[in-house]
Amino acid sequence: MPILEKLQVIMGTNDSFDGFQKKATLNELDTVHELLNTILDHLPLGVFVKDPENHYNYLYWNRFMEEITGIDTSQIEGHDDSEVHYNALMSIEERLEVDKNVISSGKVAEFHGWLKTASGDTKYIEVAKYPISLSNGKPLLLALWSDATVKRAIEKRLESERDKAELADKLKSKYLADMSHEIRTPLNAITGFSEMMAFADTDEERMSYYEIIKANNQLLMQLINDILDLSKIEADAIKISYAPIDLNEMMDTTYASIKPRMPKDVKLILEKGLDRCTFGADYVRLLQLINNLVNNAIKNTKKGSITMGYKSLGDGKLNFYVKDTGQGIAEAQLQNLFNRFVKVNDYVEGIGLGLAICKGLVTKMGGTIQVESKLGEGSTFSFILPSHAW
Repeated sequence: MPILEKLQVIMGTNDSFDGFQKKATLNELDTVHELLNTILDHLPLGVFVKDPENHYNYLYWNRFMEEITGIDTSQIEGHDDSEVHYNALMSIEERLEVDKNVISSGKVAEFHGWLKTASGDTKYIEVAKYPISLSNGKPLLLALWSDATVKRAIEKRLESERDKAELADKLKSKYLADMSHEIRTPLNAITGFSEMMAFADTDEERMSYYEIIKANNQLLMQLINDILDLSKIEADAIKISYAPIDLNEMMDTTYASIKPRMPKDVKLILEKGLDRCTFGADYVRLLQLINNLVNNAIKNTKKGSITMGYKSLGDGKLNFYVKDTGQGIAEAQLQNLFNRFVKVNDYVEGIGLGLAICKGLVTKMGGTIQVESKLGEGSTFSFILPSHAW
């Protein structure tokens, strides 16, 4: 028999109860009463009954309600909400209004929320209030409380996973769209100028088209290499090989290779934090990090200086940095700066993968990367790496 019908039997609302009562002895009734009370007290939900005709006094209060509110049956039965106070997700006035509406409308009221129990635990409770009546027509209000804490946690986790899946799907779609656009741009230039080259009237004109094709070919190759690197980083498939590096020699070599590419009004400065430094790192990836940051600074600095260098932090850690006097970055852009396809300036060359690759490589090597910038004054990109055994 459903629980509601069992409750109706207790309250005398089941039509068959009258016939049963005539046949049953007092001992049998006591046994049934004890049985039903035992069942109700062991249900994994709270049950109470109110009398709408007597100030909504409590007529029944099971053990679950005792445990969750800390109020004993003897304290509440025969009393109304103004006389006994407990956490019921709403005020006394709101409860009375809901109760009256349930009885007057004949409709079930449902609500839910978090509450602190008598034991100090916080639980998510779902409440349903039902209008019922005795066989003689007397109205009663039945309330059921259920502990939905685990259910709520599962629902929240599922919602979170769904949101993550939807976000991942959107990011994937955007990634493919952005990648398609970035690849198509140099391809269109290569295709277009190749056709124009065939109809060039002079060697000088053909050479100018060739230089454009060459530049876009390099851009396309860089894009493909960046996409491959980023894909390997995100798939955790990139290999890092640690070896001892004469850091000052590496910095000198890097400085010498970058200097010829500097803009006319920009000075390149090299700062070495130690007279001698043997550092355990992946030479190729460390060089890639420094080059990416310097290239980013070159694109955004028209005059002034770009400073590249490192300093010791102790405990085998070094802080590498690239500081420029360029245009700077707006504060609103900083939090997304290391995401893929994010560019500091839409008007400069590049596809917005360099900084995302830097973050991935630094993280893979056990370090951290950060940026400080002020619009109109310049930026400082830095990353901290530990020295690794080789």
